[in-house]
Amino acid sequence: MAIGTDYHIDYDELKRLRDAYACPCDESTMYNKFLLPKRASGMWVWVENEQEPYLDLVLGYSSLNFGHCHPEIIRSVNEAAERLAQVHSFHTIQKLKLSKYLVDAIDPAGGYKVYFDVGGTSVVSAAMRLCRSYTKRKNVISFEAGRFEGRGVPERAVCLLLGCP
Repeated sequence: MAIGTDYHIDYDELKRLRDAYACPCDESTMYNKFLLPKRASGMWVWVENEQEPYLDLVLGYSSLNFGHCHPEIIRSVNEAAERLAQVHSFHTIQKLKLSKYLVDAIDPAGGYKVYFDVGGTSVVSAAMRLCRSYTKRKNVISFEAGRFEGRGVPERAVCLLLGCP
């Protein structure tokens, strides 16, 4: 089976592939059935083999705060994709302008620098290291159970101690 844009594969075959090769995801813990999204708009997600949409109360992560397929976001993403693919290792005009905006919001006198990272785990890890460095303490306490703190070893340890999924 080629991986790509083959959207005509059999639903039961996809379920078999999930059961054989994929780790559980949110869908498998929130519902007691296999949900395969086929399209989404705003806060609604339509899944294979069902007519009624699901209300997406998770909306993914911060990338979907405005809902699925928001027209302005789609336009902006398309414009950006036509100019330049994602370049984490390089500065871009947008990153530099956002860096200035964030530093000015924190302290107009400056003295701060912004680092853009690629995911939550590394950000949580960096925050934990920053706290340990600043306080000179090695332990980290988290007070809110049920949160996902990341996939790294220290972040996952915090999460497991709190009973996260």
